[in-house]
Amino acid sequence: MPQFYVSPEQVMADKANYARKGIAKGKDVVALEYVDGIVFVAENQSATLNKIHEIYDRIALAAVGMYPEIEPL
Repeated sequence: MPQFYVSPEQVMADKANYARKGIAKGKDVVALEYVDGIVFVAENQSATLNKIHEIYDRIALAAVGMYPEIEPL
């Protein structure tokens, strides 16, 4: 067994904690459905990093967390 062995359960727990911390630091995103469609509202302090992305003509993605982890989605 390697000297620095980490159990798979511990690796998963660490990843889950890392994800929770990123989400906790994220700003709010709200999506509301109304008669004529859907509106997305996001608290965003950056003019260059977007929290709401158009994926296709009628498909959008709103995300919170760390931007480098959101952008590849």
